[in-house]
Amino acid sequence: MEPDFEQVVRLLRDAVIVTDASPLDGDGPRIVYVNPAFTRLTGYGPADIVGRSIGVLCGPGTDAAVLARMRAALERGESVREMLLNYTRDGQPCWMDLAVSPMRDRDGRVSHFLAVERDLSAHKALERRVHAAGGHDALTGLLGRRDMFDRAESARARSRTEGRDFGLLLIDVDHFRSINATHGHEIGDELLVQVATAIRGALRPSDVAGRIAGDEFAVAMPDLDPGQGLAMGEGVRAAIRRMRLPGLPWLGVSASMGLACAEHGDDGVAVLLARAERACEEARRAGRNRLCVDRVSGKVVPFRPRRRVEVDPLPLDPPSVAE
Repeated sequence: MEPDFEQVVRLLRDAVIVTDASPLDGDGPRIVYVNPAFTRLTGYGPADIVGRSIGVLCGPGTDAAVLARMRAALERGESVREMLLNYTRDGQPCWMDLAVSPMRDRDGRVSHFLAVERDLSAHKALERRVHAAGGHDALTGLLGRRDMFDRAESARARSRTEGRDFGLLLIDVDHFRSINATHGHEIGDELLVQVATAIRGALRPSDVAGRIAGDEFAVAMPDLDPGQGLAMGEGVRAAIRRMRLPGLPWLGVSASMGLACAEHGDDGVAVLLARAERACEEARRAGRNRLCVDRVSGKVVPFRPRRRVEVDPLPLDPPSVAE
């Protein structure tokens, strides 16, 4: 006995919308179906929304450039995924992770579009709290980017005055976008919290750590030569590799890391960050789950801009190190 696929769609927690395939210009195609999750999310029931244009969900904050990208992809008959600000029936803004795919008839012609929406409002609210917190990242409790680099520069200046070495470690979580997209933002947030915990466990009292981007962390390490920095970085990488996320014990989490050190603290934090990013890029190119050291001090040598390539997360294999 085959499953009742209509019941499957009704039971989904994500909102599902089916529209006609045209027109793609103007306010967009007409809605022909919505599931109960869509009604719970937006307040629009089938009687309110079926037959109306998809544009009814847009509002003053909806990004026209995002809509144009989606329209162009659908005109080519391609699937598309974007983050878009929609509005509920009572006018409340609602951020959506929106994936749209063409549906074809027996002759291969696009007859409808299937849209699956996931509510990102809570995630966006968290981002706003992080921004408002300024000094500390509300999710991980580490310093935010601005305060982290301010304190790192102060520590680096002291190292230079005292003639001591200074290091900067950059930590980039491998495959974070893929994990976030596959398992949801709650799992992604838990991953970041655990990474922050692993970093804290390897710090000395004098070290300064912060979350400087979505899945990037940095640690400023005064009075530390490359050999000591390598040992500390390896401790962080190994701790991240041992992480196990709730309900996903099979998922191997890893990080690509770059270390840059300045003898007597001569290189400023901006230069060290660029050097650490170059080393981190080398770690990604070499296969990820490793720590690389940039040994070119002084003027930053230009390097190829970072290009993310998302593939499946690593299996639980032995770690590796490179310099």
